[in-house]
Amino acid sequence: GITHLFCHLKDKIKLVKHQEHVLSKLNKSAKASTEIKVNLLDTISTTLIRDAFENGLKPQTVEMAKAATKSIYEVISKNDDLYKTLRSLHDLDINSFTHAYLTTLYATSIFNFLDWNSAPVFEALSLAAMFHDIGKLKLNKKLLTMKIEEMSPDEIKEYCTHPDLGAVILGGIHGVGEIVQQIISQHHECLDGSGFPRGIKSVKISPLANIIGLSNRFVHYLQDEKLAPVTALEKLL
Repeated sequence: GITHLFCHLKDKIKLVKHQEHVLSKLNKSAKASTEIKVNLLDTISTTLIRDAFENGLKPQTVEMAKAATKSIYEVISKNDDLYKTLRSLHDLDINSFTHAYLTTLYATSIFNFLDWNSAPVFEALSLAAMFHDIGKLKLNKKLLTMKIEEMSPDEIKEYCTHPDLGAVILGGIHGVGEIVQQIISQHHECLDGSGFPRGIKSVKISPLANIIGLSNRFVHYLQDEKLAPVTALEKLL
């Protein structure tokens, strides 16, 4: 079978549209496995995230991402074998783009269990998760390959601005609501006030930002510490 499909860079948005059309068909098919759907979502999401990081976040990319959130909702809410597939995702080659996709997938999986889940809030959470690190576009590029413990105090100070920078970037896109900006600006805050950029506590933090923060740390454990999913979960708890 076909393992790779190449296209001109100028045609990648057309490719994403085609992939979303294929995925919409797969979501209606009882024969298509969840693994196939999740892998296609990975391709769609990472293409959009890579385009945003390489070419800047454009309204067209956000609109495509909104369409992708509908597909994510279909996969998350209607496939009983999703969690078996999620357990195998640590075998992926996790890079900065796949990281954002996995954060989105785990965050929306958590959200699906909550009583107050709804389609508009699901879309906001998905968009915020997909682009939660978009503010890093504005940072000194050398910071993107460094761990916090390797940074100087001034570099840490700059790094800690990326949630607010991301909120500003999304705020400049028509149709992106304030809830998405709030989630992105707060996704590194912690309940005990030890987070950044503001060090706010407890109920002052959006519950949706907490979900993305939890999912973000979980994926970091998979990516940076090479932990198995069960071990990563134990470390979180």
